[in-house]
Amino acid sequence: MSRLLVLLLFVAISVAAAPPPGHPNPDEAARLLNLPDASGRNLPYVGRVLRAVDSNNYTYLQVTVEGGSRWLAAPKAVFPKNAVIRYGDGALMRNFYSKVLKHTFAEILFVGNVQVIPEGI
Repeated sequence: MSRLLVLLLFVAISVAAAPPPGHPNPDEAARLLNLPDASGRNLPYVGRVLRAVDSNNYTYLQVTVEGGSRWLAAPKAVFPKNAVIRYGDGALMRNFYSKVLKHTFAEILFVGNVQVIPEGI
């Protein structure tokens, strides 16, 4: 969370004044801070939301994939049913038990960034 605050502070300051010579641009700063790519360029996987369940800081998403469906755990956000999303690689957990949901997921992929693709793209 502190990386996000640093990035937001950086953006606010850069809007207020021109950066000093040699100062990194926002993309360079995000790369230096190892922040997830918010542009969607590194989100190679696409799925359609079948189900979304909020739990603490996560939203658990059941999405369509080629040949079936899979579960994702993403930072908490609103994901409408049938929305098309993009997501990247993450940490795969097998036999993951959610205490809040009282459910064991055979496999779930914890991802850092999910983006809803606007209709018509």
